[in-house]
Amino acid sequence: MARKRKNGQGTVRLRKDGRWEGRHIVGYDENGKAKTKSVLAKQRRSAWKS
Repeated sequence: MARKRKNGQGTVRLRKDGRWEGRHIVGYDENGKAKTKSVLAKQRRSAWKS
């Protein structure tokens, strides 16, 4: 079972192409939809720290 992250910490996942993707919410627009930023990296640690 995956561990739960706290609010605001985002998520890290392994893509099919072998790269790691880190995503987190940076805010919300006027309609209430989340605005996200994502980072691609070759190593999990690099995606998490960015």
